[in-house]
Formats: sequence, structure tokens, C-alpha cells
Amino acid sequence: MSHINKPDYAGGSIVNLMSSIASALGADATDVPQSKLLPANQLSSARNIIFIVVDGLGYNYLTSYGKDSIFTDNLQGSLTSVFPTTTASAITSYFTCLTPLQHGLTGWYMYLKEMNDIVTVLPFKPRGSPVWKRLDKRYQEVLYNFQSVFDMIKVPSYIVTQKNIVDSVYSLAVSGNADRLAYQELEEMFVQIKNTISLPDDQKFIYSYWSGFDAVSHHYGSRSTEALSTFRAFENSFDKFIRDIKGTNSTVIVSADHGFIDTEPSRVIRLEDHPDLQDTLVLPLCGEPRVIYCYVDDTKKVQFENYIKKEFADYCQMYKSEELVRQGYFGTGKPCPGFADRIGDYVLIMKENYVLKDTLPTEQPFTQIGVHGGLSDDELYVPLIKFEV
Repeated sequence: MSHINKPDYAGGSIVNLMSSIASALGADATDVPQSKLLPANQLSSARNIIFIVVDGLGYNYLTSYGKDSIFTDNLQGSLTSVFPTTTASAITSYFTCLTPLQHGLTGWYMYLKEMNDIVTVLPFKPRGSPVWKRLDKRYQEVLYNFQSVFDMIKVPSYIVTQKNIVDSVYSLAVSGNADRLAYQELEEMFVQIKNTISLPDDQKFIYSYWSGFDAVSHHYGSRSTEALSTFRAFENSFDKFIRDIKGTNSTVIVSADHGFIDTEPSRVIRLEDHPDLQDTLVLPLCGEPRVIYCYVDDTKKVQFENYIKKEFADYCQMYKSEELVRQGYFGTGKPCPGFADRIGDYVLIMKENYVLKDTLPTEQPFTQIGVHGGLSDDELYVPLIKFEV
């Protein structure tokens, strides 16, 4: 296998950070080691542990564009995300203290053999469905077959998240016994956290999620002026928040689920432009535009491999899916039931800032400037920031 970046599940990834937090809050030991940068014994004395996930905030972005920010003054170092570097996989690792191999959410588009359909795992609907409808409830237990970290810890817990997702099927599946609190604007998020800090619990855990930076980065690019102004707005609000909660015996941790890489039209490869490749596939593309799971006709695997080697050599690296599992890219531990069915026969990991996309007849083609899912430094590494107030 030629060299590509790899998540560090042995103590340097976001899953290990969650293991430290859970252990500090009384959870039984899991088979995921604690974070080397932030072991549990550095957390257990805080009355409030507040964990804020800034969707899309990469370590390289922070150290390039936030050199003079409050965050770099409290930067502990970098962590790797999980593989693939995407919200569905990474946030689920935060919510479960499991690697993607164990929790089984392998990307935005995932083939679920149990229902013979491709689903979008966060909104929980069939891919290409013209109606934004929730899938049948019986499939929720198949897809979300794990224990929530909020049911493992021994203190009251709270989730502060956006109003449009606070009661989603996914949120309900991963939130366990936590109280869910909604907000709409960024300032309201910090108000909710402050109000929760003031509750009389002996010790508590507050998890908060903000997707504003991710949304702007997808649309305009992570290196855009729009993304930078969004980051600055978050920084200013956060700075005020930290000053407001001084003296509350709180440890505030800030990290992310993934970083970003920006692409351009010339780097977007359309499957429809490669009919001979399309002919080898038995399902639409799954996973992410930067990490693609290919389900290949058994009689056309040689044709598939030859086409990728000849036509896509500059665009991607090709791996048999089982090889990436064996090498530990998806994580350690026992695979969830049916994991192999969720990653196809081959995985294409895009090089540089290339993406590969297909469009179903029921879908409108769309492009994003900021993308993630792959294993570039910009996508894989996220910051670990800690404040004690």
C-alpha cells in the first residue's frame, strides 16, 4: 500500500478524546484508549465539562487563519479525525466512543443491505428520494445499533444543538439520556450553555455543536473571506462566553469533526463522463465525493481495476475495501454487523483536491467548493483546544 495518512486510533484521534471525557465522567473503560494529549485525570476535577464541536474547523486552518486568536493561545495540539473524515462518521464517534468500524456509519451515502437501498445516514432518508421523508422506524435499529456515550457517563448531560436537527431521528438515536436544548443563532448557543452551567448539578457534561463554519465552507470554500468572517464571528462570541463563565470551575474543550480542502470545477470528475466505468458498477457511488465506495459487478472487477489504473491514476488511489479494514483505517475493535456491506468492494481515495460524483435521475447536480472525507492533512487533522475557567 502506498503511503497515505491514517487516523491514530491508539491515542491521537477524536475517538480517544471522547474516551478521556467519558472516563472522567465515570464511564466504564472502553477498548478505545484515552487521548494522549488530554487524559481523563486532567478533566475529572472540573464541575462542568463543556465540549464544543465546531464542524469543519481543521488544525491547518486554525494555525493559518487563527494565529492571533484566543484558540491558538490555548491550543494543546492536533488530533486526527476518523476515516472517512466526515460528519456522519466523526460525530457518531463522539456520540458513541466507537470507531467507524464499530459503529458502522461510513459516510453521507451508505448502502444498507438490510433494506436494499442507499440512505443518507444523518437525515435518514433514501438517496434520491424526491420526498424528504423519514425511513421506516424498523431500520433505525439496524443503522443506529450502538449505545450512546450519554448513557455511559455517570453525571447529568446536556446536548446544545441547532433547532433544525435537535429532534431528528439521528439526534434521538445518539442522545441517550441527555437533555436536548435547541438554539437558532450562534449567540443563543452560548446563552444555552451558560444557562446550563448555572444548573445546580454537582458535576455535568455539556456537549454543543455548531455547523455554521462547515456550511459556509462548503458553499464558498474554507479559504474564502466568507468562511474567515464566520470564523471571526465565532471567535468573538466565544471570547465573550469564556469571560462570562470565569470562576465556574469549568473545563471547556473545543475541537472538530474534520477539516476542509477546497476544490474547483476542473477537479470535479463526473461518473457520467465515464460510461465504461459506470458499466462495471451495480450500485450508485456511496460514501463521500472524496472517499468513494464502489460496488462492482463480480464479472467486471478486472475491467474496473484496469479502467481506474489507466484513466484515474492522477485522480485517486484504489484499494480493495477489505485491505483498508485490515490496515485499520476504519478503526480498531470488533466490526459492527454487516460492516463489509457498507464499504463496497473497492474504495477510491481522491488525490490532491479531486472529487468524484454521480447524479441520480431524481437528483439535481450540485457542486461544493469546500469538501472533506479524504485523508489530506487539511481534512484529517483537527485542533484540540482547552480552557480552564
